[in-house]
Amino acid sequence: LSTLHAIDPIARRRVLSRLLGADGAYAPGNAPLTNRGQAGGYDVAIEVSGSPRALQAALDAVRPGGRVVVASWYAGEVELQLGTRFHRSHVTIVASQVSELPSALQGTWDKARRFDEAWRLLAHLRPSRALTTLRVPLSGAQGAFEALDRAAEVAVQICY
Repeated sequence: LSTLHAIDPIARRRVLSRLLGADGAYAPGNAPLTNRGQAGGYDVAIEVSGSPRALQAALDAVRPGGRVVVASWYAGEVELQLGTRFHRSHVTIVASQVSELPSALQGTWDKARRFDEAWRLLAHLRPSRALTTLRVPLSGAQGAFEALDRAAEVAVQICY
């Protein structure tokens, strides 16, 4: 991985992305290298928001032959522009379903190994140290979720 860019509509999360190691963090539509199907574009885009608009933006941002990893769930139907440009670009869309692995990996990455690696990474990276922007008692849960909904907080921890 030579360059990692984060695309996020919320400024506070863009700042955190940079603090956590992203080379750049941009508002949607402002990222470099997104030549919308020209020779440039990203090799890989990982869509984690669950927003259909973000999925379309990821498809538009990768280079011809690039890959879009869908690491989120979408509520209901998703409408995408999959016309001539999409078909000629040979972009690959990959689902990142984690409860079941592709058959090529099942022999080496069983459930126990995946859990062990996930816990090892969590212990090493400690994401809650940087991402948790509000800690509240259980009685403050309603307000915490409202703050998340307004994008006033990045991640909350309910302490009980």
